Amino acid sequence: MVPCKCAEGASWGAPRAPTGGFSARRGTIGAMSSRVPVSRPKTGRMGWVRPMSVRLVVLGIVALGAFALVIPTMMNYVEQRAETRQLEEQAAQTRAENDKLQTEIDRWNDDNYVAAQARERLSFGYDGETRYKVIDPQAVVDDTNPKTGQEVTAGAVEFPIGKEESWYRTLWESVEVAGGTAQ
Repeated sequence: MVPCKCAEGASWGAPRAPTGGFSARRGTIGAMSSRVPVSRPKTGRMGWVRPMSVRLVVLGIVALGAFALVIPTMMNYVEQRAETRQLEEQAAQTRAENDKLQTEIDRWNDDNYVAAQARERLSFGYDGETRYKVIDPQAVVDDTNPKTGQEVTAGAVEFPIGKEESWYRTLWESVEVAGGTAQ
């Protein structure tokens, strides 16, 4: 059997109908065969597969491909949203801290606040003021003044303005006294 293009509807490889000439099968010359091509049952490798199941397999492959494309994209989106929320919270905290520091700067630009801090922290005072330093009697272990060597009496100690040494000299002398290196 020789594969050839047969009449319409016939398949490739089907026996060819004689078109004239001598036919060895029938022994007639030029007789036309009245054969009708018959479709044969498929007996190939995929004979068990139905067309519907092929469509389902293709649909499944397309769905898996779509999931393979969408899932990493969605994971990136979720991660970026979480990072964005974290950065927004951090920016809000930074703004709040910035506002707090700006308020502190504004306070230090006020002369009254600076004067109050100098009086409180550094024991500064105005001319003509009499400042008093109150010493806790339980904190004083020694009854003698290390600077003068005189006995300390109970009560307030008075330091008139202008007669007192600077605060840093007093601090340094207290360090020397504490370290035992007084001269």
